[in-house]
Amino acid sequence: MFNDKKTRFIEAGFLLAVPICVGITALIAVCALARI
Repeated sequence: MFNDKKTRFIEAGFLLAVPICVGITALIAVCALARI
């Protein structure tokens, strides 16, 4: 049961991390373009 919860938590973490990483990458790209 603990293992199953941990697996679900990790999956949820990855699902949350993907859009966050995309957003951070987009922000960096916008800042880089704005400086040019």
